[in-house]
Amino acid sequence: MEAMAISYSNTVTQDVPVYVALDVSSADDALRIVDRLGDVATHYKVGLQLYLAQGRSLVEELVRRDKRVFLDLKFHDIPNTVYHAVQEAALLGVDLVTVHALGGKQMVARAVEAATEVGERSGKKTGVLAVTILTSMGGSDVQDIGLRNPLPESSLALASLAEAAGAFGVVCSAAEVARIRRDYKS
Repeated sequence: MEAMAISYSNTVTQDVPVYVALDVSSADDALRIVDRLGDVATHYKVGLQLYLAQGRSLVEELVRRDKRVFLDLKFHDIPNTVYHAVQEAALLGVDLVTVHALGGKQMVARAVEAATEVGERSGKKTGVLAVTILTSMGGSDVQDIGLRNPLPESSLALASLAEAAGAFGVVCSAAEVARIRRDYKS
């Protein structure tokens, strides 16, 4: 079982949520993890594998159990399609949802707009996280997809785009965290 921390300080404390990655294919396996952890863990990440295998019903069950859900589906499509996808995610009651910053400023802004609109109606805020560069990608991969700048600069530029579009935060590799944190303290 993997865990990832989304931290806003230099150390993980009780104030900083730790998201347990439910990287399994069945609702039974996912809920066994949730049951085994009980009140020790309240924040869970649902990614593509589990969401495609089990769909909305698992997310609804986690929310029903008062668990905080990070829906990591990395939306990347035309702005209108992403708007509607994020709207649906926010209606599920998830706390966080991911989009690809490579989709552009307008796409990220539309995702934020959708989350904000649902939050204003429901009273439950969903934060949009923009993925800069996938952590599996290296310098040559960045060149292969046509980005002019080296990987660290490309990641920083995408973080800047995400901030300008109103994203709640970014997902980036550990190698870029310090620089992004330094340049974007707000």
